[in-house]
Formats: sequence, structure tokens, C-alpha cells
Amino acid sequence: MNYSRYADYAAGAIIFTAFILYTLVTINSPIVFGDEGYYGTASRWMAKNLIIPEFSPFFENKIYHERFSISKPVFFLYETFGYFFGGEGLVKFLMALPAAVGAALLYLMA
Repeated sequence: MNYSRYADYAAGAIIFTAFILYTLVTINSPIVFGDEGYYGTASRWMAKNLIIPEFSPFFENKIYHERFSISKPVFFLYETFGYFFGGEGLVKFLMALPAAVGAALLYLMA
């Protein structure tokens, strides 16, 4: 019997299950730890003020201004989209999405 045709379904089910479990963790947890807290705070600020800052709004003092373009702004823009259109709930959902898409791409490439 040829079981290779079921491999795609099994991989899809595993990826979908992991996505659901990771989404449940992110939705039920606050965004307060590590880099996610920094990205979330800066993204909320950008969604509220409707600008992309030249300098990082939360990582500076009166003497030293960190350029915003030094860090990779793609994840900031990704989360800003979430805050602008759906608030914190959509941002928490969007945190789990790159993990599932990355897992699917790894499976398809291999």
C-alpha cells in the first residue's frame, strides 16, 4: 500500500495542531516579556501616531538617540498592522502565524 500520499495530510495536521496550540498560548498570555514586549510597545506607538519614527521611540535618552532603521523594521510593521486593524487580539494571533508558515515552508522545501 502506498502511504506517501498521506504524508502531506499528516504534515498539514501536525502543523495545524501546533499552530492552534501556539495560538492558544499567545492569546491567553500578555505581551510583556523580552523582545515581544519591545516590538509590541513600539508597534502600538506607531499605530497610534500613524508614523514610522526616525529614532526609536522607547530606546533613547536625552544624549543618545538610537536610529530606528538599525533594527529590522519588518516585524514592527507587521505588528503595527495588527494593532491598527485589530488591536492586541490580532497581534497575538499574528505572532503565531510566522511559526506555522515557516513550518509549512520547511516541509515543502524538504
